Amino acid sequence: MFKARWYFRCGSWIPNEREWTKAADILIPEEKQRIGKFKYQKDAKSSLSGRLLIRKAARDICNIPHQSQHPKRTDAGKPYLQIGDSNHIRAFNVSHSGDLVVLAGDFSHPDVDIGVDVMRIEWPSRTTVPDYFHTMRRQFTESEWQVIRRPTDEWDKMHVFYRFWCLKESYVKAIGVGLGIDLQRLEFHTKESNRGADVVCTTQLFKDGNLQPDWMFEESYIDDNHCVAVALNQNSVIPQTCVDRFIELTSEDLFRDLPEALNPDVKYWREYAGKEARPQSKRKPSS
Repeated sequence: MFKARWYFRCGSWIPNEREWTKAADILIPEEKQRIGKFKYQKDAKSSLSGRLLIRKAARDICNIPHQSQHPKRTDAGKPYLQIGDSNHIRAFNVSHSGDLVVLAGDFSHPDVDIGVDVMRIEWPSRTTVPDYFHTMRRQFTESEWQVIRRPTDEWDKMHVFYRFWCLKESYVKAIGVGLGIDLQRLEFHTKESNRGADVVCTTQLFKDGNLQPDWMFEESYIDDNHCVAVALNQNSVIPQTCVDRFIELTSEDLFRDLPEALNPDVKYWREYAGKEARPQSKRKPSS
């Protein structure tokens, strides 16, 4: 099995000192510093959970021990693992939103292009849905906006909005260019709802008006409030088949076989424990 579709509910994870210092011990200095700079515990947990998912995939699926995993990032910020002097693995991607962090990986070939994006469905902050859509008007094509605005219920509109956002983000992350691309060059044609029990793989991508047949998109919901999309380059090493839904991992799964910290960084734990848990959450407006 060379594929991974995993999610972890980092929002409900309450790490203790042993877990936090154990996880921090396997981080490279750049990762550790980046995670330590977050203002809220929520963001620090999300980022650390993503690193743990990557390490677990490399260990469990690729049989690469922790000490041989050297996390790196491309110039655009896309993570990959350096293995030895010349080998690397970049056939994975992580995303986090709301209370979830997800990993999608296809390790049948080290150079597969894959991107994932998960989004929590939520109301716009301090504005109405129409005004929010107006602010975001340049992120989608006119055809996409017609589909987004089609539902009569505003909450349903937000679901469709985040569906298209996940699709665009997953593709941009797969090609590793960050947000340096004009999103109106990308147009997605959806053929069925993504809110059912099955994974939807029928959505098509048009770039500059041209169909991109080598790309497949897996769309699903992890729960009622989190939609996810996986972009996968359908080159010769990847079968053109859809995969199963995302599988939930627990903190026990992430910490299993993780080596104990030889010199626990208690200061790093205390800095985390002293942070505010999270910013004020957005609430659905009353009717």
